[in-house]
Amino acid sequence: LMWLVLYLNVVQASVVAFFMLGLPILIITLSLVTDTVCSSCYSNVRANETLLKTFSNGAFAVDMRSGSIRHASVSMLELFGGENMVGYDIIDLVVPKDHCRVMNLIDRGINCDEACLQYISCRAERTSKTFDCKLFCYMKSRSVAWLTLQVVGEMRDTVLEGPVSQNEGASG
Repeated sequence: LMWLVLYLNVVQASVVAFFMLGLPILIITLSLVTDTVCSSCYSNVRANETLLKTFSNGAFAVDMRSGSIRHASVSMLELFGGENMVGYDIIDLVVPKDHCRVMNLIDRGINCDEACLQYISCRAERTSKTFDCKLFCYMKSRSVAWLTLQVVGEMRDTVLEGPVSQNEGASG
């Protein structure tokens, strides 16, 4: 009986010692892991903000199922003539020959080994301007692709594609 009492006291002392020493160590470890994860997330967010401010003419979020724009930055709105683009189809901003490239970029996004960058031509219908740009998919969730756009070169007047009628060709 004495051995049992001694054994229970030793076990109780061991459990108390474990919680007295182990619990603080566990709390310190958890706080260090949490700090590391939070600082990593913060640095990624700051890197994305710097990327978007420095190397782009704007950013927008596109619904991957419908292709419609969910959000557009102020600089993107200014680039396309100042109108609200939310709800527009992203294809409406791109010249017809580049429709497939844009949809492939949104479908592939950053989940592939291939480049997440496409060189395309965009058109701003409100200002009747066309411009070449780099379209970059920098982040993606299950339903939204975040894209940034950087103008390459200068804006030019939009030239309507299609056959020229004989009257237009004869006048000069």
